[in-house]
Amino acid sequence: MAISKTTEDLLPSLGKPVSGSAEAQRAGFAAAAAPAAAVTAAPATALARHISGCVALIGPLQVCYDINTDIPSALITLKVGPVILASAEIDPTKPCIHFEGDYEFTKWKLDVCLRGTSITLGGQACVMFVGCKDFSITLISW
Repeated sequence: MAISKTTEDLLPSLGKPVSGSAEAQRAGFAAAAAPAAAVTAAPATALARHISGCVALIGPLQVCYDINTDIPSALITLKVGPVILASAEIDPTKPCIHFEGDYEFTKWKLDVCLRGTSITLGGQACVMFVGCKDFSITLISW
């Protein structure tokens, strides 16, 4: 599983192109720094039945998860900074979801799947002035 980064627009059919001048980058995008990845675990008395956190993909685009390990199931949320773009639940009866679209200076085609006791992410995401990343990773295992 890997992440590769490129300045080539991997999603030309979605939204705005990702290339631009360095001046435009400093003027427009520099203020939207990527949020740090965070993981919050439940108290030890809950025996890790509930796990939540977020993973920054590229720029301000992030995937957040809220996992119930008893079922197992997870609420998956796609965000740009504080803005929630999409949200869906995965569980053994519906193990995969597909997110595709664009918002402001970001665009994405992502598949998030529950595979046993892991959540995997595959696809591409792009941010204007930054470039694109191609993902095939495990977001979290428990």
